Amino acid sequence: MTWFDQFARDNFRALVPSATLNALQIGVWTGDATGWLLDNRNVSSLVDVDCWDGPTMHNVDYAEAERVYDQRFAHCSQVAKVKAFSDDFFAANKRTFNFIYVDGDHDPEQTYRDGVNAWNCLQPGGTLAFDDYEWQLYGVSPKSGIDRALAEMSGHELLLMAYQVWVKKP
Repeated sequence: MTWFDQFARDNFRALVPSATLNALQIGVWTGDATGWLLDNRNVSSLVDVDCWDGPTMHNVDYAEAERVYDQRFAHCSQVAKVKAFSDDFFAANKRTFNFIYVDGDHDPEQTYRDGVNAWNCLQPGGTLAFDDYEWQLYGVSPKSGIDRALAEMSGHELLLMAYQVWVKKP
């Protein structure tokens, strides 16, 4: 069973909007969320942002993860791969989205910036999801960054707060 199957599939089924998606994903890895979206929703466009790089961790092969992603989605015309750090993507981005999934760098400060930047380019009525709210490794957890971003999201509707956090923009 993949991580996505264990922690996200049911939330995606219940909470990803059924409207045609103009979506953004921060942090892609091998593309399990991308695959689910393409198989289960009408996706007009999906921008997948990942640097496929990071701190050295036991049994983490960023190049292999990117290779698997490329092999899975190179043929998908509605998927745009952006190999970049999320801060660089958001600095250049001019688009808005109706669904955004944040599963990038789990450092709380970076997660906070990703949340605020995602909220700013989320369309009214759009859904924003954060992954790994309860995750922790070597004392690093995105939880405080997510909490800080949520505190600044004026008027959001909380849809779920568990291992993942899902909100809707008014």
